[in-house]
Amino acid sequence: MRLPRQPQLCSEFPGNSSENKVTQVEKSNQQSDGGVLKQLVDQVQVEAFEYPGRGDDMHSLERWLAKGDHSTAEFKAQEIIEQQQQLRNAQQNGLPPALQQLVFQVQAEAFEYPGRDDDMHSLERWLAKGDHSTAEFKAREIIEQQQNLRRGI
Repeated sequence: MRLPRQPQLCSEFPGNSSENKVTQVEKSNQQSDGGVLKQLVDQVQVEAFEYPGRGDDMHSLERWLAKGDHSTAEFKAQEIIEQQQQLRNAQQNGLPPALQQLVFQVQAEAFEYPGRDDDMHSLERWLAKGDHSTAEFKAREIIEQQQNLRRGI
């Protein structure tokens, strides 16, 4: 029976402070899963793009790697990569047209309701994090609430 190797500390991710170091499992440990995790961790480093909460996400990734939970670490790395790519793309090209249209609709059909300020802050937070799918969900939710209230439902 072969025991798993202990994780070792790797270099600091670009764009992060020294407290945001990510622990990386040794290459030999990752080769058993085809190196997918290693590739994802490398991609997180190469495509580093700051967003609110990235430090927390990196600490979370570090925890999963240190625990040897490769499937959760892989999921977290994919999530970070997606957010970085969406933010970079939004910075270069603006929001995706469908999401931009929803944001305009939220603003154009503004109708005050209890908790709308919190909902708007939540929408802004998801947009700032680059989580476009959650931002789209939140925008649709706000639009529905505004329309229901406008109709008296």
